[in-house]
Parts: sequence; structure tokens; C-alpha cells
Amino acid sequence: MIAASATPGERPYCIHVTNMPLDVTSDELSEIFSVHVADILLQPGNQSSSHLASRDESTSEAWIKNLPDQQSARDFAKKYSRLIIRGSKVYCDVVQEPFNITELCTDFERGDCKYPADRCHYKHIMCSEPDECDNSKCWFGHHRRRLITSIRRPVEGE
Repeated sequence: MIAASATPGERPYCIHVTNMPLDVTSDELSEIFSVHVADILLQPGNQSSSHLASRDESTSEAWIKNLPDQQSARDFAKKYSRLIIRGSKVYCDVVQEPFNITELCTDFERGDCKYPADRCHYKHIMCSEPDECDNSKCWFGHHRRRLITSIRRPVEGE
């Protein structure tokens, strides 16, 4: 698959796959969906037990990332939604890619990252107002000419 290329101020799109069998693996999904295993984030479900409220909690879910654009994501969802995997009808929904703020590039936030987005270990998501953004809690990418500096990000465990 081609790397995602979100437009400035927009998070990339991905596919949220739900209602999969508990024992499904990333390798299996890679073959079924014809995507690289590294583009699959699998959240295994819980084994059925009496404390679970519904059957939904006993299935696995996954996110297929690095789709080229929203239309490609829609086409993917249309093609694979309602596919049957070992007796379970899976559902594919187009969603904007979830992220944790600690995944964002702090250098890109200041307009100083020396790596292109596809080579940096962190996410490059451009702010919708890269020059004039006055939100001190905006940790998306900005240009160097931005007048305000964002406050320090929260750190896990603090």
C-alpha cells in the first residue's frame, strides 16, 4: 500500500474492522486484505465469559492504516465489509486515523523536523493554521514563522 498523505490540517484515513473472530492474526488479515502486515493494528478480543455484557466484547478489531486517501479508504471498506472470516461477518468503516499526542513529531510542531514525513519516526500532521495558530495546546505541525509556542505536552504517567 502507498503511504498516507493527509492534506494539511487533516488526519489520514484508515479502516476500522470489527466483528472478527477472536483468534484472527495480523498475518491472516494481511493475506485476506492484501495489505502489508505492518499496516495492521490488531486489538484482540476477550474470551467469552459471564462478566461480558455483549457478544461485541468477545470479538477482535483492527485498524488498516496507510491508505493513500479517503476515496481509497471508501473503496476498501466497500470491497471488504460483510466479508465472512471463519463464520463471522466483518464490518469495515472509514475513520480518521486515531493517534496519541505522544506520536506527533515535536520538531515538526515547531517547523524544524529534518526528516520528511515518510522517514521520521513520529507523525507529521499539519495544523490547519500553520502560521497564525494561537492555540497553545496545538501540537500539530506549524511553520517556523508562527509567533506562539505550544506549551509542553502531557507525558504519560504525570
